Amino acid sequence: MTQVDSSPVPPPEKAPDLNPAERELIGLEHVLADFAQTFERSARRWELLIYPTVIVFGIMATSGFYLIYSLTKDMHTLSRHMDPLMADNMGAMAGNMAVLSKDIRSMTVEIKSISENIKNMDTHIAQMDQTMSGIHDTLEAMSTKLDTLSPMLNNLALMNKTMSGMNWSTGMMGRDMSQMNRNVGRPMSFINRFMPW
Repeated sequence: MTQVDSSPVPPPEKAPDLNPAERELIGLEHVLADFAQTFERSARRWELLIYPTVIVFGIMATSGFYLIYSLTKDMHTLSRHMDPLMADNMGAMAGNMAVLSKDIRSMTVEIKSISENIKNMDTHIAQMDQTMSGIHDTLEAMSTKLDTLSPMLNNLALMNKTMSGMNWSTGMMGRDMSQMNRNVGRPMSFINRFMPW
């Protein structure tokens, strides 16, 4: 950038002996000098902003290029390592999915049959409930009928006592008969010795 000659030129107000054209030239010179100084200051400011921005942008572009290059390299390595195995694995997975789909269809059929069996069980359980309520009513009726057996049990207990009394009396009669047999048997055997028959 060219330097403007900044030699002190007196302003036109302080040089009254100049004609109007020279005054206008001197005024224009002052305006251009001020413009040149302002432009130089603004250029310095822009230099202070632009140069670091260009350096930062260059660093960012370099790092972005490096990141894209490393990402591309990693993706290439990943695709090279995964592709041979992925085809076999995807085929096996497709076969397993077909088997799984068939198993799910059979499970659906079995679940439907289980649902029908559960419905049948519900009807059977309802019938069992009715049967159990009938058995309950029958047992209640039997319980009320068994309540009438208590007088019979009392009579049987009384008969048992009477039979034990009869056994005791029969035992006493047997003892008396054996005593009488002894008492009568001795004299009769003595008399029978003298009898001719």
